[in-house]
Amino acid sequence: MPKALDEVEVVGYKTISKGNAEKVTFKTDFTKGLLKSAKADIALRRIPNIVYSGGSFMFTGKQKKAKLFVNGMEVPDEELSKIDAKDIYKVELHRVSLNDDKYSGEINVVLKKSLNAQYSGEIDMGTNLLNTGFGVNPLFKYRSKKIEVTTWVSYVNDRQNSQYKRNRNDEDVFLSDNHNHLKQYGGLCRLNMFFSPRWMSSLSYSMFGYKSPADISWQLYGVTQPEKEVEESYFSNFANMVIRHDINAGERFYIKARYFNYKSENRSTMPVTRYIGRMNEYTGDLMYEADSVSLFNKYHSVAAGYKSIYRNSTLTSSDKTYISDVQQFYIKDNILLNDKWSMFVLLRGDWDGHKFENGNAQRKFSFLPSCTVNYGSGKGSLSATYTRSIERPGIDYLNPDVYYINDMTRFKGNSKLKSKYTDRYSVNYSRQIKDSYLTAVMSYENTDNFIGQIYLDDYNTSTYENTGHGHNYRMDVAFNKPFLSNKLNLNLSVGTMYKAFKIKPYLKDKALNGENKGWAFICSGNLSYMMPKEWFLNLSMDYTSRDITFNTVTYVRPMLNILLTKALFRNHLNISLQYIDMFGLARKRRVECDFKGIRQTSTCHLATSRLSISVVYHFGKQFRGRSVGETIDNEDMITK
Repeated sequence: MPKALDEVEVVGYKTISKGNAEKVTFKTDFTKGLLKSAKADIALRRIPNIVYSGGSFMFTGKQKKAKLFVNGMEVPDEELSKIDAKDIYKVELHRVSLNDDKYSGEINVVLKKSLNAQYSGEIDMGTNLLNTGFGVNPLFKYRSKKIEVTTWVSYVNDRQNSQYKRNRNDEDVFLSDNHNHLKQYGGLCRLNMFFSPRWMSSLSYSMFGYKSPADISWQLYGVTQPEKEVEESYFSNFANMVIRHDINAGERFYIKARYFNYKSENRSTMPVTRYIGRMNEYTGDLMYEADSVSLFNKYHSVAAGYKSIYRNSTLTSSDKTYISDVQQFYIKDNILLNDKWSMFVLLRGDWDGHKFENGNAQRKFSFLPSCTVNYGSGKGSLSATYTRSIERPGIDYLNPDVYYINDMTRFKGNSKLKSKYTDRYSVNYSRQIKDSYLTAVMSYENTDNFIGQIYLDDYNTSTYENTGHGHNYRMDVAFNKPFLSNKLNLNLSVGTMYKAFKIKPYLKDKALNGENKGWAFICSGNLSYMMPKEWFLNLSMDYTSRDITFNTVTYVRPMLNILLTKALFRNHLNISLQYIDMFGLARKRRVECDFKGIRQTSTCHLATSRLSISVVYHFGKQFRGRSVGETIDNEDMITK
């Protein structure tokens, strides 16, 4: 018999992600449980599958940080702290990217659109309470129907103290105390121009630099050496241009150009040394995209392009030149097989070469394919991925001259060094369970031509060799859960990995032991809580029990980042207190090296501890941008 119901409660959970073989897209209210003035870097720490570690963002199950994009345009890490969280429309996670070498995938933050003329800005000022230091970061944005302008600068003046110790076969042999005065600066200016609905362009310039004079007192074998002065400086320029033409609603063509330049200099008074390194890099890129192409009764989203990179470098310890180039062809295809199955294929061919001044030129072709197969249903998403990547040694690894730091630390490059190749196989499962999100990742990496630092002639001058090959097995589980109507949010990731390395036979007798292997534990988490009366607390933690390479094991203390923010005057003013460190007022790192006939332990106390207070004043109307296209991303080379 039918009965009347006096009251019915219906509980529903919104789907926050949508994925295929190419990417996973998160679309939700990114400001829920945050201050109205919260920035994108805080919002990203609460998104499933994203791990915040040491100031960078990574994916669950990967060790390298992800490349950051805003509206498809490459941005530095600092820019996320300049974007309002309420302007985020969606976040796209690309686990496989065109430049999956130095970085492990891409995070693309897509902003909301608005056609109203708007302007906004802020001034951020802070000081470090543990050491003498301060920072200033002004920001300004303007938008009309035809142009968008974004500009910001930063300046940090800080005094830092650090200490280095070295022990060999249970005997202390080296001690160094460094007192640095760091002056760091950076800035960015970007102009987006919208000529018509089909033609648009973007011009951007950014720079970064620092100057760090230091007074160093050191002891060698128990004998106190004269105090010396060291001054290290660095300056770099980035210039990017993107021209985009929308052929129609589903087809686009891009012309891109990039110029990168840097100069590094290191001076010392004991002994008198001066090292200068330079590089000029020129890149051009042509790319075609089509969103929906019907082929063999399937729909494809394709992209094809050609990129050319030219680099002219000056060796750090001499005036010799080093010239290298990379010619790259690539094609991407995202195939929708049916309503549950999809496939993503990336085929990339690199033809690269290099030569030293008055040396013989060398060229090599590398085929670097990637493939992902994804199955999605009501029980979650399951994907399997294969990726082959390359990491080319930079000029400091190839430089045959000796780079002197002190009597016990000298570096010498190897001009015959080969590129490192890694084949990665992974299985990823993710599922939303009510308002929670669960992710599990299993992966295996096989690395050939591993680039390792070794000692051949003595234990004070190191060089680089293709020391052998390594294996890395890893499993990670991540869990994301909001509480108290999203006022409290937990994003936790735990995992374990096993590394094993095997050395080439000819190095086994000269410098290294036979093999190095072992387990490691990984944990990272982010907890945020929106308290009453506009108080916000964010706690981030990351820890890796040890990092194993061919002949070293590195131990690092856990790191804790606590941020407490109070919003005042209707969110026009923010006052923040931040503490970075754990278990002491200096980050400690211990490196154990096991060479043939000697066991060396190096201990570093780094000046990473911070207890700082900052004040941010916001003014103007809120700003939202439009996408022109991503800039060029050259990440094919290992740099120091």
